[in-house]
This record gives sequence, structure tokens and C-alpha cells, in this order.
Amino acid sequence: MIAIKQVNNTKSINNNYIINEMDQRLYLACKNENIEEVKQLLTNTTVDVNKINREGVTPFYIACENGWIDIVELLLNNEKVDVNKANPSSLTPFYIACEKGHIEIVKLLLNDNRVDIIKQRVMEKQLFILLVIMEMIRL
Repeated sequence: MIAIKQVNNTKSINNNYIINEMDQRLYLACKNENIEEVKQLLTNTTVDVNKINREGVTPFYIACENGWIDIVELLLNNEKVDVNKANPSSLTPFYIACEKGHIEIVKLLLNDNRVDIIKQRVMEKQLFILLVIMEMIRL
């Protein structure tokens, strides 16, 4: 699959989008909580675990957003996964997990040294949500 976007009446290929079937399958498996397919696809060396879809989110981001803790754990165990890759609005997977109230995922992310909780430009909002979550779970 190749993403085409219209710019000033000319078509161009954006190589940042998902461009092959295997990457698309990983995204859909993460979105639909199909853990067996995620496991299988992570063993495939042609799959780019950090490819974004047309909305600009990665499979890891969508798993955090949907609250699929088993898939988040599985992806956290893969060193290739960019756990801080933000969406086009600069919201990280950590932020979206906080915003959606996925407390168990927030705990997992807080315990992963790769997660940068102050990476994005909306840092104040993210830290406020973190404080709310921390109060809810009384860390």
C-alpha cells in the first residue's frame, strides 16, 4: 500500500506512511488487539514497527490509546519500538495512555527507562495528567 497525498494539484509519495502489507497488518493487529498476529509479525524482519498510518500514529501508539495492555507489554519488549514517537499533534503514547485513563499501561510506561515523559511540547498538560494519574493510583 502506498500513501499518496495531493499537494498543489500534484501527487507525491510520502514515505513516512505505511507502505507495505506487513506494516499495515501489524498496525491493524495492534488496533484490533490481535496479540497472536502481533507476535507473528514481530518475528518478521521486513516489518517496520515504527511506521505511521495516515493519521500519523504507530502500532505502539494505537495499542496505548486503546488500552491493550498485553500488546503494549509485547511491544515494550521489542527494542526496535520507538516508545516516544508522537502523533502529528506531538502527543506521545505515554500522554495518550494518561489521557485515556489506562492506569496499568501508564504504570508500565513509567517503569520503562526509554519512555521520556517530558518529550513533547505540551509538557505542562502531560505533567498535569501524570499528577492526576499518580494521585488516582497513589504511587
